Amino acid sequence: MTPRSILKDPLTHFLAAGALVFAAASALAPPEPDEARIEVTRAALLAFIQYRSKAFEPAAAAALLDAMSPAEKRRLVEDFIEEEVLHREAKALGLEENDYVIRQRLTQKLRFIVEAAAEAGPPSEEEIRAFFEAERARYRVQPSATFAHVFFSAERADPAGDAAALIERLNREGAPFEAATRHGDRFPFHTNYVERTWDYVASQFGEEAAREIFAEDRPFGVWRGPVLSPHGAHAIYVKTVEPARDPALEEIREKVAEDAARARREAAQRRVIAETVAQYDIVVAEDVGVAAPEPAAP
Repeated sequence: MTPRSILKDPLTHFLAAGALVFAAASALAPPEPDEARIEVTRAALLAFIQYRSKAFEPAAAAALLDAMSPAEKRRLVEDFIEEEVLHREAKALGLEENDYVIRQRLTQKLRFIVEAAAEAGPPSEEEIRAFFEAERARYRVQPSATFAHVFFSAERADPAGDAAALIERLNREGAPFEAATRHGDRFPFHTNYVERTWDYVASQFGEEAAREIFAEDRPFGVWRGPVLSPHGAHAIYVKTVEPARDPALEEIREKVAEDAARARREAAQRRVIAETVAQYDIVVAEDVGVAAPEPAAP
C-alpha cells in the first residue's frame, strides 16, 4: 500500500481521529491522584504473567519470575506498567462500553473465579465408584484387530483374482505376517495394523471389509480373502481380534478419578452460576417467543 493510498484509507482517518480524541481527553482530563498511582507488587506481576501466558498456575508463574534476570524483570515491570496505563486510559474514555470482546473477557475471568471457588479436592472412593457405575459405557474398550494386508489396486484388470493367486502362494509357502510389505501395490494408508479399533479400520477399508477382518469365526494366522474395499482387493493375515469388553475400575482408576473430579467441579460451577442468576429479576419480552427460564432449585 502506498503512502497516498494510506492517507485515503478510511481506517487511517478513523485511527487518526481516535488518536486525537485520546490526546485531547488525556489533556483535558488528567487522572485523579488515586488513579495516577500504580503499585507494582509481586502478586500483581504473578497475575500478569499468568494472564499473559494463559496458564493459570501460580507455582509455575512464581518459578518463572524468580528465574528472571534483572533485565528481564525490568522489562516485565515496564510491560505491566504500560498495560495498566493503557487500560486505565481506555476505561476513562469509555472504550469498554458495548465492546463484546471485553464482555467475553470479563465473563471468562469470572468463570475462572467460580471454578477456583468450586474446587474442593479430589473425589472420595465412594464418589469414584458411583461415577464409574453411572458412566460405564464411556469406558467400554472397543474391539480391536492386529492384522497385515497386501493391497491390489482397483486400477488393475482383476485385483480380486491377483489377490486370490497371491493368497494361495503365501499359504503354500507359509509366509508370515511380515511378508505383507514385499507384495502388492502401494496402499493409501498402512500395511500393518496393531490393535486398531473397528472404527479406525472401517474408516480406511470400509465397513464390509472391516466385518471380514473382525470376524471371529474366520481362521487366524493364515492368509485369506480376497477382501474387497473401495480401494481394491486385499489379501488379509489376521493375527488376533480382541472383542469389546468392560474394564474393571482398577484398570482405569486414575482416568475415572480425573473424570469424576471434573464432573463434580463442573456441577459445582453450574450450581454457583444458577444461584447467582436466581438473584436477578429476569424479564423476557413477548416478541422473543419463549418464557423466562425457571429459577434454580434451592
